[in-house]
Amino acid sequence: MATARSNTVTAAKKAGKALEAEAKASADLVEITLNIRGEDVTVLAPPNVEAAHWRVPLLMQEGTNQSIAKAIPLILGNEGCEQLDTAGASFNDLNRFLELWSEEIGMGE
Repeated sequence: MATARSNTVTAAKKAGKALEAEAKASADLVEITLNIRGEDVTVLAPPNVEAAHWRVPLLMQEGTNQSIAKAIPLILGNEGCEQLDTAGASFNDLNRFLELWSEEIGMGE
């Protein structure tokens, strides 16, 4: 009887972890629209720092230019980076993205 209960508890824990992972993976993304070379480009980003790649909070906490630069591709993901590359984004556009994303998630002014 103890084995059946143990198996049930183990299965419930696994199911709970799977649901938690699914919820994190499907967290609503926020849209950030930048005007790059006269064209509006909308990229998707996590709704908060905690929903971003696990390295993002650590890099942002460092607060150096290099650490922030490393965080941007993790925030945007491959698709967002490709969108900015295709649009011909500049360093100023990346700074603007960070400003807008910070405001959107409540970290900016």
